[in-house]
Amino acid sequence: MMLVHQYPGATGDDGAGSVPMLIGTAVVVLLVLAGIRGRELRPRKLFLLPGIVVLIGLAAVLPPLAGGRPLHGIDAVLASADLALSIGLGAVRGRTVRIDLVAGVSRYRYGPATVLLWGLSIALRFALGAYGARHGASPLVTEAAVLLMLGLTLLTQNIIVFARAAARARRGLPGDPVAISGAIPGPSHP
Repeated sequence: MMLVHQYPGATGDDGAGSVPMLIGTAVVVLLVLAGIRGRELRPRKLFLLPGIVVLIGLAAVLPPLAGGRPLHGIDAVLASADLALSIGLGAVRGRTVRIDLVAGVSRYRYGPATVLLWGLSIALRFALGAYGARHGASPLVTEAAVLLMLGLTLLTQNIIVFARAAARARRGLPGDPVAISGAIPGPSHP
């Protein structure tokens, strides 16, 4: 009995193998460790790494698609689910990141909820990939898109973190961060 129902013409060469999964896992581990320690909130740093990861992910996904790699229903379902989970969990994680003022500088730090949500993100991504592999989805969706989705989830998280920090800075309440390193200063308030 065969559990994998491959569509006609599916080959093992339409994904990037386990390399994106290994790179993605290593990036997440490093991000979580750095996030637990805390970092200065700098827009360039918040958006540079996710942007690079999204571009690398697109570089892995777009050439096979442009080359006419056929995708089927299971691929669309998995890609949609992965996209929704990546953006949704990134937004929720962004709300759990702590933003503090330390020596006049805004800093962000991952708390236990953020770390748990990263773990959930990883577990769900592995589950989607395994489900897709068992049901004949293209490795383009189950493997090659890992870095693209990692970049999107991190970008979403960091957009929320930056928006929260900027809102706190605009309010100027005591104890709220008042400066975001590298950001263009807004109008001064009396």
